[in-house]
Amino acid sequence: MFRPCNRHLCVEVFAPDEEDKSTVLLPDSYQVAKEVEAVRLISKSSDSHLEAVVGDVLVVESHMLKSIELGDETVHLVLENYVLGIYGEQK
Repeated sequence: MFRPCNRHLCVEVFAPDEEDKSTVLLPDSYQVAKEVEAVRLISKSSDSHLEAVVGDVLVVESHMLKSIELGDETVHLVLENYVLGIYGEQK
């Protein structure tokens, strides 16, 4: 199990929705870059000051997401400074 450190958050990135197939031919490696991404909080470092709990949906700057391959597992991390907000019902 991966434990984040130094104010990093371990998150789950939602799978992209299936889009309609376009008639424009693009390279296989082409991806549409989104400015923000919705992610689910899996765990956070012990020194994090973010007022979110595991399971909350966070809105983050997508270019700041880091993906790390650890064996057959991929871990997604973001520094708490790049969280724009917490999405959901008010507590």
